[in-house]
Amino acid sequence: MYRVRKRDGELVDFNISKISNAITKAFEATGTEYNESVIDFLSIKVTADFQGKIEDGAVSVEDIQDSVEAVLSRGGYEHVAKAYILYRRQREKLRNMRSTYLDYKNVVDSYLDASDWRVKENSTVNYSVGGLILSNSGAITANYWLSEIYDDEIANAHKNADLHLHDLSMLTGYCAGWSLKQLIQEGLGGIPGKITSSPASHLSTLCNQMVNFLGIMQNEWAGAQAFSSFDTYLAPFVKVDNLNYKEVKQCIQSFVYGVNTPSRWGTQAPFSNITLDWTVPKDLENLPAIVGGNEQSESVWHVLAVTTLKLGALVVFALVVGQRIIPKLLAYVARTGTRDLFTLSVLVLALGVAVGAANFFGASMALGAFLSGMVVGQSEFSSQAAAEALPMRDAFAVLFFVSVGMLFNPASLISDWPLILATLGIVLIGKPLAAFIVVKLFGKPLRMALSVAVALAQIGEFSFILAAMGVSFGVLPKEASSAIIVTAIVSITLNPLLYRRINGAAHWLESKGIGLPRLDENELSHPEGAQRIIVVGYGPVGKQLTGILRDNNLDVVVVEMNIDTVRQVSALGEKIIYGDATQREVLLHAGAEEAEGLIISSSSAPAGEIVEVARAINPNLRILVHTTYLRVAENLKSEGVSAVFPGEREVAVAMTEHLMRDFGATDEQIDRERRKLRERMA
Repeated sequence: MYRVRKRDGELVDFNISKISNAITKAFEATGTEYNESVIDFLSIKVTADFQGKIEDGAVSVEDIQDSVEAVLSRGGYEHVAKAYILYRRQREKLRNMRSTYLDYKNVVDSYLDASDWRVKENSTVNYSVGGLILSNSGAITANYWLSEIYDDEIANAHKNADLHLHDLSMLTGYCAGWSLKQLIQEGLGGIPGKITSSPASHLSTLCNQMVNFLGIMQNEWAGAQAFSSFDTYLAPFVKVDNLNYKEVKQCIQSFVYGVNTPSRWGTQAPFSNITLDWTVPKDLENLPAIVGGNEQSESVWHVLAVTTLKLGALVVFALVVGQRIIPKLLAYVARTGTRDLFTLSVLVLALGVAVGAANFFGASMALGAFLSGMVVGQSEFSSQAAAEALPMRDAFAVLFFVSVGMLFNPASLISDWPLILATLGIVLIGKPLAAFIVVKLFGKPLRMALSVAVALAQIGEFSFILAAMGVSFGVLPKEASSAIIVTAIVSITLNPLLYRRINGAAHWLESKGIGLPRLDENELSHPEGAQRIIVVGYGPVGKQLTGILRDNNLDVVVVEMNIDTVRQVSALGEKIIYGDATQREVLLHAGAEEAEGLIISSSSAPAGEIVEVARAINPNLRILVHTTYLRVAENLKSEGVSAVFPGEREVAVAMTEHLMRDFGATDEQIDRERRKLRERMA
């Protein structure tokens, strides 16, 4: 004989009539026809179905009910089985409701006595009258979750403390993050017929609104309530209100104290998260600020006007201060006769102008430093100031290079070598090459193009400032900053060495025919019987000589380095080529092999190098050289120059002749003195 185990654990004798009664009520509830024999047959089938569920001589009432549902479904009475299931569920709800009603005293007493550990499951719930109200309502809500939402297995596991479902006392979610942007745009409201608050126009108002919002949501949601981008959204209010540090601190203190009220509305204690950005996030950096519910946007013209006014005021300031105030101050200090005081005054004035320009006019410290130098340089004490500042310049130069060395991370050479090589390639190859091409396209000489290219083959100390700003604003990664520093160090080191190689590079390129706009062979054709003379330089002297030689039916070819002069003279039909006369190919193209003479008319030309190349081509070439100094003339004669005409000697001869004529000397006397002077200065 087996028995039945009830839900409360009590064991009673098995009675098949209770099964028959339950099945009968299900048939009647659905209006299904039946007779007693059918009911009896189904009841016997139920007893057979739960035989395997009997343990220790007992079967649970839940197992019997499960068998009733199974037998009805298999017997073709699915609709009756559904009615039975609904009946069973309703009975369960009644039991739960009865249990809740009967346990109200225990619910209240357990809170007042703090006898149930679950009273403290949420550390933010205060022990107060408001907390009691929340606890009582939470008990009803918890029963709703366990009876209507979770299945029996989970609900029983919670009741038996096999597991714990957190915050069953709330119907809403646990923790929540809210849009501070929406609060700033819309204010507090959105519920018809309730008190609303317009969007805040001041930081103090916004702080109070945030306190109210978090307090409201704390009672609507369990757990923490959070705002993100707190500093990003609040910063525009600081600017609009023109608040100082103390005023901003007071507003933030008011917010913190308001959120941290010991008993917030008598229910939950503070539990809020505030997230700071430090730098503006990518998704917000291009969006306008919001104040008073409106987007703050400045037109381009407004920004341009303000910037122009600031720059104008800065220029006026520099002119007024530089011309009127600074000289008077330095004069006053100079009268004291104290050198150290003068040096200190110069330093203070320079730094003062730099800082003032940055703080009052919104200029950078670099521009302020430039203006400070210009201001001090306008005074009559500029030379002394520069002399006094020279030691400081050297000291700051040392600090600069030391700081650059400290910025360099040797490990980046291994970790970031592809980026470093790419950066070096751009600075040392790409940028100089582009500059070289542009200069040549404008028709400038080869040496000028090389000089410009080499000058641009570096990045200076200003790149460190830009790199640091780029990293701080999130525009550049740290790896890019390391690459820039390495490139700056390498380019600054190599640049002087590259400058020394400009002439050599130009000679090599010209020897390969690069950069030499040569004339056609027909243009340099040598007339039969005419003597060829090469004139280097088409300045005032060279121009006159060329004219005289051509008037006397000589074949003259001019070699000139000024491309504009070459083009002008060539347009007139004259024989002129562009090139460096120190290059063998240039002289060969000018016809040095068959030439009778070579005249170096420009005193600035490297006569020694030209003579050396010309003699190697044509040892019999008659060479005349115009130079400035007598000491150069002596060296040129030793190198085989036919005749040297120093500017110093010719000036002396001309002045002597003029003075003697003024003194009434005869032509014979003048010729005699002219010969003596030429012999002495030969």
